Order: sequence, then structure tokens, then C-alpha cells
Amino acid sequence: DLFTKEVYLKDRQSLVGNSTYGFHLDKHIFDEKCKDNLQAASLFVHYTLEYIHNNEEAHPHVKNMFNSCRIPGEFVDDFIKYEYNPYICVVRNGIFFKVDVDVDVDVNNGDVNSMYDSLNKIVDIADNLEQGNIGLITALSRDEWYKYRINIFEKDNFEVIQKSILLLGLDKDEPNETEEKKLSNMFNIHNNRFYDKTLQLVFSDNGNLGLLIEHSHVDGIHVQRYIDKVMCDISNVDLNEVKEQEKEVTNPKSPNFEMLHFDTYKISIPKALHIQTVKIPFGVLKLSRHG
Repeated sequence: DLFTKEVYLKDRQSLVGNSTYGFHLDKHIFDEKCKDNLQAASLFVHYTLEYIHNNEEAHPHVKNMFNSCRIPGEFVDDFIKYEYNPYICVVRNGIFFKVDVDVDVDVNNGDVNSMYDSLNKIVDIADNLEQGNIGLITALSRDEWYKYRINIFEKDNFEVIQKSILLLGLDKDEPNETEEKKLSNMFNIHNNRFYDKTLQLVFSDNGNLGLLIEHSHVDGIHVQRYIDKVMCDISNVDLNEVKEQEKEVTNPKSPNFEMLHFDTYKISIPKALHIQTVKIPFGVLKLSRHG
């Protein structure tokens, strides 16, 4: 609408601290179910796919969360809602991967462990490579990011990220961090991000979990309802039942994935930028939705 175009998409400041906001997730729900952050991420992705599958006729702001991206322009940005593309993008150590998701398997049979296997392989690969920094460029002002973008040759790989269902950032655990610092780092500038992406999940090795939303086309109440539904599903799941379901899948296999290649660029990111966050304990969202 006019307000979105004139206010949000014409704003040339960095999205960080201006249009991007974040949510902390209640990690205690995952502590009861999962052995680590990768299994937690696999569960969250699984129930996100189920949420999409069950909300095909949902409010436009719900649909706008997935397979969508903000695109930097010379004077005004654009926002594109793509057709459903059955893959997510995962980033670890600044290295981006495209990971296919089989909707029939993931939604109908709870194929959580196969995604978990793929995420473990991605971590092993990325942690043995030089750190990437392409995601940091998206934290620059919109004019700076636009100038970088038109001079970068790997544009096809940008489109892969843009068209994905969502971005999943798998952050390393930094040594000697306080709990407060660990929480803060999720929402500071980070190379495991792509700030144009509408929905970014953040699952850290230190157990802190959250998500980021680019606000221009998605209101917070719709994000809250999405989080509430996924967290309710996770709190009720029995992983032993999931394993039994997976045994019934014919020829179960880990999702295919491939690494996206980008050059390294010399960039300078303002350290003062910080994302506004909301910490929502599990249960509060249920009350807000059901009255």
C-alpha cells in the first residue's frame, strides 16, 4: 500500500534497528525435547512447513512471511512474494547453503531426523571453511547495499536466498560469554544473517533461540500467532512417535543440500546498530490469541 511504499521501502537507513525486529523463543520447551540446537531447529522447520501447509488461505501478512524478500533499489526498495519453492537456506560461519525440503515427507511423516542429519553435515563443512561475510553487506544502508549488489557477480545465488521459504542461521557458541551477551549477540550485526529476508530463524550453539522479521510487509501480531502455533506443536510432540513415523517412510533420506558460493568483500559495518527485540515466554501468546 501507499504507506508501505512511501515510509518503509523509501527509507534508506539500514534495516537493522529500523525495520527488523526480533523475538526470543522459550528455549526450555526445546530443552525437554531436543539434545541440541540442530535438533531444535529441525523441529521448528518441520512445524513451520506444517503451518504453511495448513494456512494456504491465510491472511496476506501470514503468506508474506515465507518465500519472500525485500530487494534493495536505487531510490526505493521492492518487496517480492515468490511462488512456493520447496527449500530453505541455512547459513553457518557466514557460508550459505540451499537445503531442499520434501513437503510430503516433512509435513505428513514428521521427517525430523533426516533434516537433523543434513544440518550436522552443514555445520561440519562450514566450520572448516574460511568465514564468509556476504550477509553483513545486507546490514549496510540501503544505498550502500544497492551499490554493492549491482557490482556482485553471484546474483543467481542472491535469488536462491530471496526465493527460499526462510533463512536458518546456525550461530557458533563464543567462548567466555555471559548469558546477557549471548542473548544480545543474536540480535547484533552477524554474518549468519541476510537482513532482506522476511523470516530468519536463529538457533545458536549456546542454546539461545529466536527469529528476526523484516517488518515492511508483516505485522507483529501475525508473527506472534505463527510462533505460538509452532511452539504449541513442539510442546506437544512425542519424538518417539516421530521416530516410529520415520520408519514407515519408504527409503528415508537426508534432504539434498548445496553450498552457495560468494566472493569475500571488504566492508565496514557500524557497530552501533542493534535490532529491537521482544522476549515472549511460552503461553503468553496463547492468551493473546485465544483471549
